[in-house]
Amino acid sequence: MATGISVALANTVLNFLRGVTPTPPAGLFVKLHTGDPGAAGTANASVVTTRREATMNAASGGSMTLSSMSGSWAMTATETITHISVWDAASGGAFQFSAVFEHSEVGGQRRHPDHDHSRCGQQSDRCLTAVLRSIRLGGGDLLCRRWA
Repeated sequence: MATGISVALANTVLNFLRGVTPTPPAGLFVKLHTGDPGAAGTANASVVTTRREATMNAASGGSMTLSSMSGSWAMTATETITHISVWDAASGGAFQFSAVFEHSEVGGQRRHPDHDHSRCGQQSDRCLTAVLRSIRLGGGDLLCRRWA
């Protein structure tokens, strides 16, 4: 599976178009991956198992932006982080969608002199940037947060 929304989320959106009111998720929780998370969101998982909660701003113009994250990830191994999966719970729960990073991070150490931090508000040159263009939710940064 290429990155994108889960079958369950697609069904929820399609049923909404039929007049079925969806139940909103308790939150959106982000998990790191070293490759495409696959259709179930479980493939190529990072050794970092913590899911961080993302709070999003209201959708506008066909996209939504990140308001805040519940924290950063403490890397416990040197690995290349290339994707994220988003879930409706901090553990367990249902897979919602996945996205690929605009550029990969190797253990939080790669520098990005070409990254425009004015888009994400960070002054750090160490960040993660997930672009939602692959799931047709719009462009822009999903997250850009320091990680140590």
